[in-house]
Amino acid sequence: GLAQLGIALRTDSAVQKTIRQGPNETLAYFAEVPFQTLPLVFINSVALAANSEFWFRQPVSRTGAPPNVACGRGDVTGILPLILQHEGLGNPPDPNSHVQIFRDHVDSAGRRIGEGLVQYGSVNMTMVLEGLANAAEQAAKIIDDTLPGRPGAARNPAKLPCRFSYFPARKEP
Repeated sequence: GLAQLGIALRTDSAVQKTIRQGPNETLAYFAEVPFQTLPLVFINSVALAANSEFWFRQPVSRTGAPPNVACGRGDVTGILPLILQHEGLGNPPDPNSHVQIFRDHVDSAGRRIGEGLVQYGSVNMTMVLEGLANAAEQAAKIIDDTLPGRPGAARNPAKLPCRFSYFPARKEP
C-alpha cells in the first residue's frame, strides 16, 4: 500500500468570520476548522490476486525456517486485510495506521493554530498553512520511522509473517 497524505485549506465563508459592528468591529476568527485532511491510499489489488505476476513469483507454499520464512502464494492473497489495517482503511481506522497518525497530528495542530488566530482584519492563512505543514512533517516522520535518535520508533511498522520475493523470474504453476 501507499498513502499520500495532504491538507486542503478551506476558504469558504463558514470558516472565517469577521465581527461587523460594535467594540470588536473587524475582529476576525475561525468559526470552523480551516482545513481538511485528504488521505489517499493506493493498494495494488491486481498484484495481490491469485494468478498475478507477483503471485507466480512466490513458492507454492511457505518455505524456510524463522527468521527466513519465504511467503507462499496463499500469503499474497491473504495479506490484504493487514495492508488495509496498516494504511488506515478500516472502519474505524486503526489508531496506529498511516491515515490516523496523520489526521491526529494535523488535527491537533490545527486546533491549536486556529484557537490562537483571533486578530483584527483578515486571518493570516499563511501562518495556518505553515503550522499545518510542520504538523504534517512531524506525522510523516512518525509514519516513516525517521524520528531523530529513535530508530524503530514507528507506531505502525509493517509486520509481515514472511518475506515475499519481488524480483525473481516468473515461476510457472
